[in-house]
Amino acid sequence: MSEAAVRARVDPRLKDDAEKIFAELGLTTTDAIRMFAGMVLAPQTFC
Repeated sequence: MSEAAVRARVDPRLKDDAEKIFAELGLTTTDAIRMFAGMVLAPQTFC
């Protein structure tokens, strides 16, 4: 499976604070983005 790169501009403090929480959860930023995208698409699979 090929992968696509995603780039986003966010406030540095938001990024740092979010990454700290992700780390506490054992996640990388990439993991969190994949989870978010999956949650966005999940309701569509039940229609």
